[in-house]
Amino acid sequence: WGPMREVIDKVRELQPALDVLGDVVSYVRPWKLIDNITDHQRDLLYKACYTVTRDLADHNGDVNAAIHKTSQRLLHDAQLQIVKEYFSMLCAVVMPPFNQEIIPAVVKLIEPLDSIIPDALKELISPRKTLDDLLKDLVQSMVRVCVDSAAKEDPSRLADSFAQLAL
Repeated sequence: WGPMREVIDKVRELQPALDVLGDVVSYVRPWKLIDNITDHQRDLLYKACYTVTRDLADHNGDVNAAIHKTSQRLLHDAQLQIVKEYFSMLCAVVMPPFNQEIIPAVVKLIEPLDSIIPDALKELISPRKTLDDLLKDLVQSMVRVCVDSAAKEDPSRLADSFAQLAL
């Protein structure tokens, strides 16, 4: 609970901003985003506890060296996790209306093609499923490019608002 207390406090600081997001985008659940962040950070801290014991053995019992090495890995992993959190948040905003509006409209366009495929082959060839997967992958790729380009310009940029979660 010790190190997680600081993480939970930092995540709670995000509550007002996430509440606004939830107010603007009705299908976004701020509590779910917060639970995901704390769960993932808790998992990283748990893994760091294991890693520091391995690093102790690698550094012949030098506690400071082991803690330093583990801390560097933990900060790096936490920053990567925050990039994943941003990706998840953006997908949570973009995908529901896309699934609700775009997918049904496009599916209507390919129904004639779908109807000419024999039922026996529909398990192997499904234009509807292929199109659905393709469109979802396209949107997720666009979101990924946005998040990755923001993180690439300044690797700590996306993680700055969450950087203290790792320590």
